[in-house]
Amino acid sequence: MNPEYLPSAANSYGNFLEGVAALIRAGHIDRGLVYESLGNNYRWWWAALAPWARRVRTEDGDPSIYEHFEWLTSVMAEMDGKAGLGPSYDEAYLAGTLDGRMQTVRDQIRLAEELRL
Repeated sequence: MNPEYLPSAANSYGNFLEGVAALIRAGHIDRGLVYESLGNNYRWWWAALAPWARRVRTEDGDPSIYEHFEWLTSVMAEMDGKAGLGPSYDEAYLAGTLDGRMQTVRDQIRLAEELRL
């Protein structure tokens, strides 16, 4: 998959993370609570979505696209650093963790379907 092009599901999740980040930045949600509950998800997803965000920012002439998401990612990276946690979120790391993340989501869907029955 070309990282400059984004499936709509990933865009929806990016929009969700952008909204949460905007609420944190405005002081409505405590960043520590989000850090505890979402952990490195912000860093992983920003690494995955950043090429798309940069392309769209340039094409649309709008540097504010995902600005809060990017900001909170840097905050989370700083929190990881202080805690002595977190890998480097580069292309190799993303590729190496993608299959495991996909399997986790498949397992969550399977469990939700079983619970629905």
